[in-house]
Amino acid sequence: MSALVRNSARPPLSDVVRLSSVPPLAGLLTVAVRRLSSFTLVCAVSGEVDLWTAPQLRDRVLAQVHLAGPDLVVDLGEVRFFGAAGLSVLVEVQAAADAAGVGFCVVARTRPVLLPLTVTGLDLAFDVYPDVAGVPVRGGVPDQGSSRSAVEHGRRGHQRPARSLMSPLLDLP
Repeated sequence: MSALVRNSARPPLSDVVRLSSVPPLAGLLTVAVRRLSSFTLVCAVSGEVDLWTAPQLRDRVLAQVHLAGPDLVVDLGEVRFFGAAGLSVLVEVQAAADAAGVGFCVVARTRPVLLPLTVTGLDLAFDVYPDVAGVPVRGGVPDQGSSRSAVEHGRRGHQRPARSLMSPLLDLP
């Protein structure tokens, strides 16, 4: 029979439990919500979106989706890393927004965000704008009496330039 060997370099279990109670996401991801207009909310994301931080992003953004509520803009302009889990969150949020009758778009301008969106083809599934100032808002379009969201108006109203598979990758900052 072999004897139980204790690793003296490993901290006691009580220390590990105590350390794990510290929020592991502190400083990695920040989501700030603000109004762009009375009909549009912006969730400005900064930091890293990966397997560990994606649930926090999902919870915070989905909390802003209300039945026939304001349009939703997810601004990823300050994101340093954007992994597959972040792509899944965007797909889930778009589905929830569509079900609630809410407009949804993404602001992305950096390579860490645009590359995964482009490679997966999700840049064509979402309305993607380079900055928040370019996002159409309800009340800012000619037909102000329309109940249709501005983001939905933008989706139908503007034509995206045709792209080759490589051209957006060459232009990324």
